[in-house]
Amino acid sequence: MIGGFEIDIFSSEEHSVESDVTEHPVESGSIMTDHVRRKPRMLSIEGVVSDTPHGDLRDRRSTDTLPSEDFRLYMDEIQGEGTQIVVITSVRVYENVVLKSFSETVNAQTGKSIRFKATFQQILIVETERASIRTAMPRAKRKVNLGNKPVKQFKISEIWGPSSATEENNSSLWRLKQGEGLSSFDHLNPF
Repeated sequence: MIGGFEIDIFSSEEHSVESDVTEHPVESGSIMTDHVRRKPRMLSIEGVVSDTPHGDLRDRRSTDTLPSEDFRLYMDEIQGEGTQIVVITSVRVYENVVLKSFSETVNAQTGKSIRFKATFQQILIVETERASIRTAMPRAKRKVNLGNKPVKQFKISEIWGPSSATEENNSSLWRLKQGEGLSSFDHLNPF
């Protein structure tokens, strides 16, 4: 069966699965799932859907339509919409597969039937799960009360230089104020 459609004959089935393997060196002791990743399963089928089925299949099919035309429309629909279906083969049941390619052969030998080749790819479905993780917040250091500290008192001479006239004449700041020696202090901007 392909989805909900019963097939007359599966003339061949090809089941395949591949893995992506890293080409980079692998560190000893590492987890191998990090270096080998399995690709989705692939299924290729060749089969026949007949407009004149035999046996039990003839009784299960509607006589109002042509099975080959119904199958053609069904395959076109599931491929166009990307519908995930179930394919049941003689070897295994494939769930969550999509139709990757479809081709049909119609000629004088096929008569009132359709011979087809179809390739399906399984969709890997994962479920995410949310979990709450409690973490400890880092605590700030306790504030220590250092009390009231006195404000440092500065003397005017510490800020503006010496206060006496002779000392003032020798200070760099006084000479700057007077416009002397500006070439050596051009890069300074005290005001």
